[in-house]
Amino acid sequence: ILRQQLQDRAYTEMLPRLEAEQFIIPETIHIAEERSDWMTFDHQVGDAADSLSLTMRAVVEATVVDEAQAKQIAFTRLAAQIPRGHTIRPETVIYERGTVNNVQPGEVTFSMMCSGQIVAQINSGMLQQSVAGRTPDDAAQYLISEVDLAEGTIPEIRIEPDWMLRLPLLPLRITIRTQSPAA
Repeated sequence: ILRQQLQDRAYTEMLPRLEAEQFIIPETIHIAEERSDWMTFDHQVGDAADSLSLTMRAVVEATVVDEAQAKQIAFTRLAAQIPRGHTIRPETVIYERGTVNNVQPGEVTFSMMCSGQIVAQINSGMLQQSVAGRTPDDAAQYLISEVDLAEGTIPEIRIEPDWMLRLPLLPLRITIRTQSPAA
């Protein structure tokens, strides 16, 4: 019972010492060293007593994993699945650690899930050139057919002054504004 209490206490004392990216594998907590001179009984052998107390010290070890590298691997694998012309929105990336499958000396196996929102990369200069001189309707149709817009999204085209019927011929006079979808 006392050995189990020592392991539980060691676990409780180890937790605050961990970095944000680290976790302890509870199954690996064990007493690495205990010596007879670290044990003290409150009665001697042969003494009659109603109760007996034992004070014990031990060195307790556990395997701690820094999951920062696992997150890097998961992110790299996620990035490899993204179609060309798209990128991951870093603020939407979520990591979820699975259960530990295997623990061997120097090696720990566990699963790591990674998900995030991908968005199309927009080349504003190319778009400016492509819509220059077009009518608003023609420019909108071009954007709908050629740009990976969020589903149900319709491009908004505003021309100033109002009396102009076409977008400017000079691409530099066209401003492209993009809006990322909500996470």
